[in-house]
Amino acid sequence: MLDLYSSCRLDDVQSINLSVIKLSRHQHNHSLQSRRHYPSSARSRVRNTVHITIRPKNNTHVTNSEDVDQHHHRDESRRKSIDKNLVQNSENTIRCASINKSHRAYPLGSQSNLDIWKNDVSKKNSQLRSHSSARTESDRERGHQTIFKATTGSSKLSKSTGDNFHNIKTIGTGSNQRDTTEDYHQNSQRKKKKKCLLFCKIASVIAALVLGIGIAITLALLIKPNATETTSIHGSFWNTTGITYAGTGIQGSALNQLSAPVGIFIDSNDILYINDLGNYRCLKYLPGASSGILVAGLGGLGSALNQLGSSIRFNYVDSNQNIYISDGSNNRVMFWTNSATTGIKVAGDGTSGTALNHTATPFGVWVDSSSNVFVSESGNHRVTRWSPGATVGVVVAGGNGQGTTPDKLSGPYGIFYDETNQNLYIVNVFSHIVVKWRVGAANGTVLAGVPGSSGSSSTYLKTPVDLTLDQWNNIYVLDRGNSRIQLFCDGNSTGITIAGNGTSGSSLTNPWSVKLDSQLNLYVSDSGTGRIIKFSKL
Repeated sequence: MLDLYSSCRLDDVQSINLSVIKLSRHQHNHSLQSRRHYPSSARSRVRNTVHITIRPKNNTHVTNSEDVDQHHHRDESRRKSIDKNLVQNSENTIRCASINKSHRAYPLGSQSNLDIWKNDVSKKNSQLRSHSSARTESDRERGHQTIFKATTGSSKLSKSTGDNFHNIKTIGTGSNQRDTTEDYHQNSQRKKKKKCLLFCKIASVIAALVLGIGIAITLALLIKPNATETTSIHGSFWNTTGITYAGTGIQGSALNQLSAPVGIFIDSNDILYINDLGNYRCLKYLPGASSGILVAGLGGLGSALNQLGSSIRFNYVDSNQNIYISDGSNNRVMFWTNSATTGIKVAGDGTSGTALNHTATPFGVWVDSSSNVFVSESGNHRVTRWSPGATVGVVVAGGNGQGTTPDKLSGPYGIFYDETNQNLYIVNVFSHIVVKWRVGAANGTVLAGVPGSSGSSSTYLKTPVDLTLDQWNNIYVLDRGNSRIQLFCDGNSTGITIAGNGTSGSSLTNPWSVKLDSQLNLYVSDSGTGRIIKFSKL
């Protein structure tokens, strides 16, 4: 059955025939006019009596008065039982409030009563149609008057009235029924409030998280240290007061002394290799040792394979502790295997020139995992690569003459090779800059310094000669003209002075090379004082 004020629209009323009418319980104060059709014996029961057409379970339709009488006589015992239960439990009876508040009861069993009932049903339907448009949403929610409709025309009921009798939901005008209706709406409101509270809690948590993240980001930006005011990088700090790590500070030729040390290199075992220019040799210092071990240049000054010239600069040591030394004045790169007494030429033929079988004042040197040797030729303003056993090199950077334009180098000295990305980092002593040049590219990119201009501010360099990188691609530049070590964070062209002039710690005198050990301790060759200075990481 359909409740017209819940699931059906109001414009469906005219297409539905009334099949079951629920009559409201008569109140004690009904007028005599509404009770004049009943004998006194019936009036005492009229308040709780409900009359309903009950169809048999075989869905046989009742179409006339004879059939009605037959049907009621067949099920008289059933009707009496229902009537008795309704009288005893008035709060569970089925009711319907008529539009004009006038109610009539119709004892079943006679044709006249049935005709009267049909006439009243017709009147009630007319009144219902005339008042249906005036029904309001508040009337629907309070549910004081509920009308049940059945199916239209001659369509059959899916279940008999008897089977569904206990399932008919009634709402009357009494206090119990009003309480039931109010409880129903209160429960609905409580459910809505619970859903709203849950949604509000979730929204509050999300809003709090977003706000917290925003505050954290803002604070991080506000308290981020200024790169020009600190010497920290990725949590690392250096003591600006250095200690003497190799040499005595007095120029000399003993194994515990150095004379104008230049290029240095630290291998994966933290063994330090020093090009000792004034003594034309290379020494190896084990960690914590007080004197060095002679590993190259056994024959003193000269151009023989067991000798080194007067312009040795930088070196490189591979994983087997084989040493590569740039011998600038002899225009060659020498290779000394571990514990060897003589060297082998691996780049250049010992003659200065621009041809690819020559080198001109080679200073910087680096070796990749395939033993290709990269050589910076200061005199030719280029970087060449020499394959193992090759007698000619291949230009991989520069080679277009000296200049400050992106396609030129100007006095390349120290180099560093990032093999993973095939990028060369090159110091240009005459143009006062550091560039990054992808191997084989036509141009480089300036990372530090101002091309062609020297200075002592944080964005300038003055005759830089060497560099190294850490695992974060931060660049450490030996700014020789300013006697300092400048740190350029990855992607930042403003330098930080971490050692030497510009700090309150140790000063440097004619420094030449800079390297890091596995613990990020900083080492500087201080040629003017004949020693290697270590700046410890704090």
